[in-house]
Amino acid sequence: MLGRGTASAIGSGNTYVNEGAVVESCISQALVSNGYRIHFCSKPNSSLKMDFVISYKGRLTALETRSGKTKISRSLLMLTSGDYKVERGIKIADGPVGVDEHGMLHLPLFAPCFFDIPRIETAPSRTPRK
Repeated sequence: MLGRGTASAIGSGNTYVNEGAVVESCISQALVSNGYRIHFCSKPNSSLKMDFVISYKGRLTALETRSGKTKISRSLLMLTSGDYKVERGIKIADGPVGVDEHGMLHLPLFAPCFFDIPRIETAPSRTPRK
């Protein structure tokens, strides 16, 4: 839960205070509203932490939200490339759709609202008309 200070700052128009927690809360609500059971992951005595772990299209999927300037997610890379059973990683951030050099899918902040739509991550790209 966000504290009173955060709620007061947001109510006063300062939307940058604890922006990450607000974004995570919105993503959580979108996932739960679409019927997903959300789980969280952290490793004791380690910096490994994952915002959400869900079953997406039958595959164990780690979701990392990024709202600030830092877009690197070491935890997401560790969970998808290590000895963990996570099959897919999705980074949700303020940016364009794409796949990075590690095979990580990047989606915009509003994307989890549409996770119930089949095959969103493999929609065919459109070529511009001439």
